[in-house]
Amino acid sequence: MANKTEKPTQKKLQDASKKGQILKSRDLTISVIMLVGTLYLGYVFDVHHIMSILEYILDHNAKPDIWDYFKAMGVGWLKTNIPFLLVCMFTTILVSWFQSKMQLATEAVKFKFDSLNPVNGLKRIFGLKTVKEFVKAILYIVFFALAIKVFWSNHKSLLFKTLDGDIISLLSDWGEMLFLLILYCLGSMIIVLIFDFIAEYFLF
Repeated sequence: MANKTEKPTQKKLQDASKKGQILKSRDLTISVIMLVGTLYLGYVFDVHHIMSILEYILDHNAKPDIWDYFKAMGVGWLKTNIPFLLVCMFTTILVSWFQSKMQLATEAVKFKFDSLNPVNGLKRIFGLKTVKEFVKAILYIVFFALAIKVFWSNHKSLLFKTLDGDIISLLSDWGEMLFLLILYCLGSMIIVLIFDFIAEYFLF
């Protein structure tokens, strides 16, 4: 009789990959998307077109034709947001692909009636992964609170200085601070991601 603790063969690993049973972390995917999205918004995203329209209306009390106004805003929104959405979409695909070792989980998309079984649902509720997710949620709360505290200590003076500027400067400065806050939170997620990966490794 074969030893139950023997390592799985390469064929078994490939079959498991096709079923979507792979060592992966959803939090890692989300973190990479947040990082790429934040960097895109901070260094590539161009919102000057929309801000110039708002500045013209607010500062000059302009009354443009309502159709032309919404048309300009719509075109500006598409030009600025479509590239951002595409970047996030391709990032999601690439990160998931690399975590699956560049193999498509072709059998994972099939509908399984076992998922409707209430007994299987109870097993998932009281399983080790549920405990892991609970601990991970607590860790996220703790580290996010620490990140916000550090951010507040380092940038609270800048936060109040922005209140004296015009609307465009205010939006720009607050956007920069939001960018920094997200980076602080992403930095605090590294420890949780390491814990999540180690836990997934032993539960896999």
